[in-house]
Amino acid sequence: MKVFKRILFLGIVFVASIFITAMVSADEGGYTVTDWNFSGLYKSNNSVEVTETIKVNFTAPRHGIYRSIPTTMYIKRTTDSGEKRTLKYKSKIEHFYAKDASGAAVLYDKDREGTNTVYRLGDEDRTIEGEYTYVITYTYVMPDDRVKKDDLIFYSPLGDQTNMSIDHFSFNIKFEKPLTASEVKGMRVYSGAYGDVDNGLGIETKKDATSISGEISNVPPNNAITIYALVRGDYFEGAWVPNKQIVPLVILIITALLALLIILLSVFSRSKKPVETVEFYPPEGMSSAEVGTIIDESVDDVDLMSLIPWWAQQGYITIKETPDKHGRKGEHARLTLFKVKNLPDDAPEFMKRLFYSIFTRDSRCLDDLPRSFSQDFTSAKNLLKNRFTGNMKLSTGHGKAVGLGLLMCLGIFGFITTSSAVAPFENLVLGVIAAIALFALEIGLLKVALAFKNRKSGKNTISIIAGIILVLVAVGCAFLAREDSFFNLLLLIAPVILVAVAILISYRLIKPTDYKVEMMGKLLGLKNFIKTAEEDKLKMLVAENPEYYYDVLPYAMVFNMSDQWAKQFKNIPTNPPGWYYGYDNMLWNLMFFNMMFRTRIQAPISNIRTEAAMNAVASAASSGFSGGGGGGGGIGSW
Repeated sequence: MKVFKRILFLGIVFVASIFITAMVSADEGGYTVTDWNFSGLYKSNNSVEVTETIKVNFTAPRHGIYRSIPTTMYIKRTTDSGEKRTLKYKSKIEHFYAKDASGAAVLYDKDREGTNTVYRLGDEDRTIEGEYTYVITYTYVMPDDRVKKDDLIFYSPLGDQTNMSIDHFSFNIKFEKPLTASEVKGMRVYSGAYGDVDNGLGIETKKDATSISGEISNVPPNNAITIYALVRGDYFEGAWVPNKQIVPLVILIITALLALLIILLSVFSRSKKPVETVEFYPPEGMSSAEVGTIIDESVDDVDLMSLIPWWAQQGYITIKETPDKHGRKGEHARLTLFKVKNLPDDAPEFMKRLFYSIFTRDSRCLDDLPRSFSQDFTSAKNLLKNRFTGNMKLSTGHGKAVGLGLLMCLGIFGFITTSSAVAPFENLVLGVIAAIALFALEIGLLKVALAFKNRKSGKNTISIIAGIILVLVAVGCAFLAREDSFFNLLLLIAPVILVAVAILISYRLIKPTDYKVEMMGKLLGLKNFIKTAEEDKLKMLVAENPEYYYDVLPYAMVFNMSDQWAKQFKNIPTNPPGWYYGYDNMLWNLMFFNMMFRTRIQAPISNIRTEAAMNAVASAASSGFSGGGGGGGGIGSW
């Protein structure tokens, strides 16, 4: 779980190192550091008042030096709960002032380079050579460490970012609050390359309850000196708290109240219930595609595919079964559609779009659909969806449910993003991912919940799994955000779960219109009959209408019940439809016909749409160590 955040951090460090290395590497040979004296007062509020006297000998014309100081640090700590974690801390620099030996101010500008603050000292309009002295003062403010059982002195008077050797370096750090004897004894000095865990430079130091000092000559390039001491838990008092908790708390409260409001509105929401009627036939004058859209307020691919047997049953087309290119029949057969007549002028636009996309000529093998078919198929779906407006509107409240869901998702995004000021970029990414996951849950659920509510089978298992994954993604983001947050894990995860619950029942805010309630009563009656029809009743209906099975078949397809419909006729002799020919089976088998027919319709249409989608995508296309803790950084020339 920490790997994700480390990758983000390493990416920032990598980009920053490019700038800093490029800046520093251009300086080699242009200057030498003859002496660097660091004097600091380590205050009881975890800040250090710093005075640095740096003597530089410019061997080539330069404008001056820059001082680069890191303000981000990662430290391994054992938390109050006993968990070992790498915590991120973000410090700040106050009252930075630089002057030369004469006392004249020499600060030219300040900039950010990755996680470093960079101060350029000198004059852009003139260059200098020879010996030059800079006196720099500033206060380095470190934050509250979020661990109560102990505090940590962890500071680098010399960082590892000076790319030149230093002839002489000395430091003297005084402690505003005296250390105990055991704390003095446990104090360590680490020196050497970044990450070294010993005194590689061999610095001799003097330390007591109120100070630590040391000096060394001939410091190699990119070497650091770091002071480390684990001290009593109340050593630092009044340390800076960088996270202004009022902002995330306000966002949290608003989001939680909104989620509770949605839950209450959803729980007490009441909708008209359809009265299921006894139906043997689909609604007169309504195609199977329209029925499939009404049942779950979603235009699915199968809704439009069901029009092929519907057209055939209405007399617009015939279908011929032909062997595939290897001469195989049956389940391997190819289906060729033949246009018998055009659709009437008053046919719905969605139906015309699909029909004439297939029939650019009088016959069409489904395995040889034109490339434009996928686009026309999508267009037909949109036209079908837009058909249900005005008096045919199916439901109200979609805008309310989606809008409130979006506000909650934005609230989660804002809360996670602002929950820690020390990790703004990482938390921004986590906040975006959590919000997107929850909003995807919202959008997907409105479709799936309606299908479940209207008892349209075949979607629920996959949808439930997808919903669980999305919730886990959002909760995982909140869990990852805990590492650098001042909020405890429960307070981070609770609002995500609350919002997820609100989203999961927000579909109740959607109310069916009177039109849908009326239609659903008939459709649910037909669907129930397909499922529970008695054999004697079916025999009677077939005796009255030999084409009865085929009249209902397209509607069974959009109910995802075509197999079940075929099983109902296993003991009822049924002749092949007059619009289907080319088979050579001696005995007509509805179960086999249904399986083959459905597969040979769906497979080529799905294949060409998948191919089009792929083409579209392709075209888019710690413990102590040297160089750690606060302070540090380095210098260079410009």
